Amino acid sequence: MHHGFLHARSYYIEIFVVHLSPFKWEVRQREAQILLGKIKPLLEAGKKVMVLGDFNAVSPADTLILDRDKEALGDALASDAKNSHVQNHKDGKYEYGVMKMFFEAQLIDTAQGKLPLTPKERLSYPTGVFNVAKTTPENGTRIDFILTGPQLHKLVKTMPIPKMNPLNRISDHYPVIVDFKTSN
Repeated sequence: MHHGFLHARSYYIEIFVVHLSPFKWEVRQREAQILLGKIKPLLEAGKKVMVLGDFNAVSPADTLILDRDKEALGDALASDAKNSHVQNHKDGKYEYGVMKMFFEAQLIDTAQGKLPLTPKERLSYPTGVFNVAKTTPENGTRIDFILTGPQLHKLVKTMPIPKMNPLNRISDHYPVIVDFKTSN
């Protein structure tokens, strides 16, 4: 694993905090396989599971937004070409396979039905840390996720990605938050 992961149990919830490789989609797929080797048995046993963090991967749920922004894809492909150690795109397109692996394992994106389908509302990267004005960019990608198993997903109340001004200066990623109902 490029960065590693953390597995903890709290209040009968199996929590995995992840930070997948930022450089190569193939490495992320291998990391996802390692994680899913630990996660799938827990889901199959009916455990409550949450997987969250920086996946450095894009979701098929964001295809419509990502495919509309040809300029952003061009910039991303140029970055891949410029940096020989970076291969984040496959065959000149966004690579959705990593997140598909998690979804095929029955993990559910907490943003499903909770975030508007607009680029600015959905982006988690980059923040304004890279621009002179330190303001929220109009476009970016969502590479930070909170995924849950079916038991927890039915308790998801809201899933904001806050972008108030101090957050544009402290990290290159916005925080991703999920609020749960306390009971069914």
